[in-house]
Amino acid sequence: LYSSGGRDYAPVNFSYTLPATDPVVAGVASGVKETLFSVDGADFALSSSPFSLREGIRSVRFQSRDNVGHLELLKSATVHVDATAPETALKVVGGAQAPGPDNATFYASSDTKIGLVTVDPLAQCVASGVSATEFTDNAGGPTVFTEPISLAPGEHLLSYRSLDNVGNMEVLRSTRVLVD
Repeated sequence: LYSSGGRDYAPVNFSYTLPATDPVVAGVASGVKETLFSVDGADFALSSSPFSLREGIRSVRFQSRDNVGHLELLKSATVHVDATAPETALKVVGGAQAPGPDNATFYASSDTKIGLVTVDPLAQCVASGVSATEFTDNAGGPTVFTEPISLAPGEHLLSYRSLDNVGNMEVLRSTRVLVD
């Protein structure tokens, strides 16, 4: 889970449970009989196992009843469920470029810098935001992207992807850069 700006965010595969206890009052507690919940105004259902929520802004209402019929006050939570991964695009900064032999390749002068622009698209009115963008140059290990990338002369396979704040990982993208 992730919280920002007073909003709670969760991935679509998050599993929710509603544990309840009957507080002891004057040395007595009859125990919890049941917990009921409702999502987005639907009819209340018995909470007997973990549940998940679909993408979007979800309103969950819940309350428990003890074994002698006392019903606790209705509680509610709003969860922003994010199932959409960020999208990263390569952005060329300065230098000179020319098309390469295929659509996934281009030629660049040695003074060209490579930027990575990332957005976490709004889906069902929810976007948890970008947590990190990483790249690899050829077969090297992943590096967190923080500033435009300078490449030495030669052939480079740049692979890149981003992660949002609830763990949705973008599919790896690659571009071949031939620096002359």
